[in-house]
Parts: sequence; structure tokens; C-alpha cells
Amino acid sequence: MFALQPELKVFSGSANRDLAERICKYIGVPLGRAIISSFPDGETYVKIEENIRGHDIFIIQPTCPPTNQHLMELLIMVDAARRASADRITAVIPFFGYARQDRKDQPRVPITAKLVANLLHASGVSRVLTMDLHAQQVQGFFDIPVDHLYSLPVLIKYLRQQLTGKTTVVSPDLGEARIFVSVFGSEKKRRATLAGLDSARGVLQAKINRELSLRRTPTLTFAYDDSVERGVRMTKLIDEVAADLPVDSLPEDNEPDQHDD
Repeated sequence: MFALQPELKVFSGSANRDLAERICKYIGVPLGRAIISSFPDGETYVKIEENIRGHDIFIIQPTCPPTNQHLMELLIMVDAARRASADRITAVIPFFGYARQDRKDQPRVPITAKLVANLLHASGVSRVLTMDLHAQQVQGFFDIPVDHLYSLPVLIKYLRQQLTGKTTVVSPDLGEARIFVSVFGSEKKRRATLAGLDSARGVLQAKINRELSLRRTPTLTFAYDDSVERGVRMTKLIDEVAADLPVDSLPEDNEPDQHDD
């Protein structure tokens, strides 16, 4: 008979094995043994090399690029664990791919975030643990429990120690950047100002407080974006700050918002 609390075992895909090893070292659990390889035609092969019957299984696999390969690898690992009679399977997905495709904003386009949620559930995932989803409503796509963690408290604690002077937060997207402004000072003693870009309607528009702009008030500068892939908007913004030029001189960017970062 198994104990009331099944034994914990942690496995890792190939997306970020170093992260899995560091997590296991922190919690004092050895990383589980599994073979992950590819057949000559590119198909993924997975074999779990230890008994996991009745165990509480955590599979760590962010869906970072190549997204499709890592997502499929995760689904195959989950299926292998389910067929090995694991008691519960938790998919730990620090970066949840396709999360930005969370709405039907044009005719004849998919809601891929919902599709991925369905695939995870169908493969045998009992619970999903992820971080910093593009939109919190993505949790509603799942028919299983979702633990949504936030990195913001850790970042804020660190930044409060590092950014001790007047600080200007610059960002390609003003939405989440406003959070940093609010926590860097009180209403009576505000130390942070905000400068950045608003990508509404696909055109980058300057939003600067001229009285507290970078050129007129000596400040520390903190550049922030919630997701950086190609870094197009972030690079443009940093170039403008470094050159001490008005941010509203930036060129238009007509690419879709979900693909321009």
C-alpha cells in the first residue's frame, strides 16, 4: 500500500535540463532517469528508466524554441508516464508556448492556446504549473488545475536593492511597466517615472512625461518588457535612450503586436 503522500519524482525534457537539475538540487530530489532521443526520420523516442507506478511525477519542460519539438516531446513524456501508472502527472512549463494566441482577433484564425491546453489534458496531465502567462485568462482554457506563478515579486525585491536613486522605467509596452513605477516609491515620495511606447493599433506611439523625461532629469534607467524574443521593439527603445533622442521619433512598426517582440 502506498503512503497517503505518493513519492515525488522529477523528470526533465531536453528543453532546459540545467534548470531541472538546479530545481532538483534545491528541493533535494534526484533527477529521474529517462532516455530522450530521435529516430532517423525525426520522430521523438522516450523511455522512462525507473519504476514510477503510484508516484507523483513532475515533468519540467518549457516550450521554448524550437517550440513544436519541445511541446511534442512533453506530450510524449506525459503519455509514457501515464502508461507507466503514475499516480499524478504535473507538467512544469516555465515558458508556456502559444499563450499569446489566446483570442480570435481575425477571421479564420485558431485559438492555439486553447488547443495546447486540450492536448496537455488529453495526453494525461493532471496539473499544470507555469509562470507569467501572457494573459491570466489562459488559465480558463484548461479543464485541469493550473498553478500560475509570478516572477514579479522576486524581480521587485532585487530591483529595489539595485535601483536606489531616481529611476525611469522604459518599456515598449506601458501596460505591465506601470507596476514597476508604482512599487518604486510612495505617493508622497515617488522615485520612478515612466517612459515608453504604446503598440495600440499596430503603430508605436510615444508616451512620455515631458517634465520628468530622460533628457531633463538625471535618472537611472530600467528597460522592461514582459516577453523578449527577437527584441525588435526593445532594441529600438534602448537605442533611443542611449542616443538621448526623443522617443517619439521612432519609426512605425506595422507587424502584429504578438510577433514584434
